Amino acid sequence: ISRTGALQDGAYDRVREAGMFDQRFEGRYPDLASVGRLDGEGRNVVFGLFDLKAGRELLAPRYGDIPAIGADLFRFFPATEPYWTYYRGDTNRAPPEGLVDRSGKVLIEPGEFSGFRLEDSGRFILARKEDPDHAGAGSAALFDLQGRQLIAAYWHVLEVDLRRGLILAYDLHAQGRSGK
Repeated sequence: ISRTGALQDGAYDRVREAGMFDQRFEGRYPDLASVGRLDGEGRNVVFGLFDLKAGRELLAPRYGDIPAIGADLFRFFPATEPYWTYYRGDTNRAPPEGLVDRSGKVLIEPGEFSGFRLEDSGRFILARKEDPDHAGAGSAALFDLQGRQLIAAYWHVLEVDLRRGLILAYDLHAQGRSGK
């Protein structure tokens, strides 16, 4: 139902806040909703995005999930993938993750990176790349808002300091922040 009380065109099997992924909130985007429909086989829900302000479907449901990391940037998980990646240092595995913009343009293809998030200034995207041997904390890469990689995933931690015009890169040699 729209804000004016009009019934919207479209029926969904599931609706939730767009910043939500796997029962965690990564941000609140009140003008967006994550909407889901059962796939053609009726076994899985595929997700898209609905623009609540405009009252129209923004991205059709076709993703395994599509949480927002900003008003115009969205992590996405393909609905079905023939391969899996190591996920956030856990022994559980999850489908590969990509990044898409509001128009539906894929900025970063699924596979190599995970954990996309906006850097604190909102001017860059940080992503994780897991260690191939699954032994460490992985490494961070920096992208611009168009999905172009600015800094390769070589360092464990990247911090952008706009005030000083620096990007600080660290390796972790001990547990916690004291080992940078």
